[in-house]
Amino acid sequence: MVAMLLDKCLTSNGATANASVSAVEHGISVVVEVAKVASKELDKDVGSMMMPKTPDPNDDAPEQELGSEQRQSRLESAVAPDTALGKILQRLEDLVMLLHKPPPMAAIINSTGKLDPPLGVVRLKVLELIAMLVALDNPVVEERLASLKVLPAVLDIFFKYEWHNLLHNLVCKMLEPVIAAEAPSGQRLKHSLLEDGKLLPRIIKAHADNDEHVKQPKQTRKGYMGQLRLLAVRPIDLAVCICALTCVCMCALTYVCACVCAHVYLCMCVHAGHSSWHPCSLEPFRYCP
Repeated sequence: MVAMLLDKCLTSNGATANASVSAVEHGISVVVEVAKVASKELDKDVGSMMMPKTPDPNDDAPEQELGSEQRQSRLESAVAPDTALGKILQRLEDLVMLLHKPPPMAAIINSTGKLDPPLGVVRLKVLELIAMLVALDNPVVEERLASLKVLPAVLDIFFKYEWHNLLHNLVCKMLEPVIAAEAPSGQRLKHSLLEDGKLLPRIIKAHADNDEHVKQPKQTRKGYMGQLRLLAVRPIDLAVCICALTCVCMCALTYVCACVCAHVYLCMCVHAGHSSWHPCSLEPFRYCP
């Protein structure tokens, strides 16, 4: 069903010319809902692999926990070509093309200016689908997303529509786990976001542009600045945590080294014949060389 819906909505260059915007919109919406169900089933499957099982005393051969290779095999089979998620991955390039070339829509003029073209429901649904794929934490999916440079395309949309709050919140929730991901999972997407998407230079440029923008008469800060600062804070928080952990480890190491040195020093004093040392006294240190 997923393959048929995508074939009806998409060609190799994005939306089909003979499909109406409404058909594409509703077709993508159904695909998103199917993908949500498939991702929930995958989460349950992976969760059951990771949860420790209570051994049965009557079972002579208790089931062994799945190893990393078996878990990897399960994750790969979940996005096999004959599955719903696999069908979506096969057409992911065409779905991403919708972000660059959306179905024809009339321009919209509002209080912020003219939007030509507007973001539209179709692209918002595609972004929702991408967010769901990112949340799977599946290495096969991450490799596909990174190879197509999906996250840089998402950033382009984020910065283009400065006043679309739904878009900004969706992208922020999508990217925060990617930035906070720890090795080994998520590193491929994080590299794509930081290197291909040039996230940090774009954050710096956006802040500089916003500072110039608010200097103009009757202007306020741009609509995405709140979410952008949340994304900017995440790398700083991670760096602070790493530095704090390093300091704690260094202090602990220093303490251990001091204890070892004191122990060796006392042993030398006792060996030298000053055995009248009391735990509450530092007298032996006077006699030690």
